[in-house]
Amino acid sequence: MSGAFERYLEAIYEAGECAGGEVRVKDIAASLGVSKPSVSEMVDRMVENQLVTHDKYQHIKLTAKGRRIAKGLDRKHETIKHFFIDMLGVDPEMIVPSAQVALIRQKRQQAAAAQQAAQAAQQHAAAANSLAQAGNAMQDPTQQFSGYA
Repeated sequence: MSGAFERYLEAIYEAGECAGGEVRVKDIAASLGVSKPSVSEMVDRMVENQLVTHDKYQHIKLTAKGRRIAKGLDRKHETIKHFFIDMLGVDPEMIVPSAQVALIRQKRQQAAAAQQAAQAAQQHAAAANSLAQAGNAMQDPTQQFSGYA
């Protein structure tokens, strides 16, 4: 099973545990920091592999097979987490759940998009100001030649 399948499967499992089994495409997109079309495409592939059930615009539900694999992934990740904490002495605060990592990634993407929008707005304002100045100069031609009178 690919890493992508595992990430989506675990995200569906975690979201379902928190929401009583009712998971939507937008929940998974937000959790993983991906687009809704990407989630829909992966969910379709997961339906083909009998890991989830999903009708268009309805909730995503794990099949028995999907739940079994997701629980195994969850146990594997908990084992790894405890290895880092207990055996290697890593501070538990340093171990960030995948949903938090995705949320951080999403916030960074939003901040970058906001910064790009602000830069575009500044460029637009500067261009509009230049056009306004040029328009004012064209409306009063004597202003251009006032030094020659």
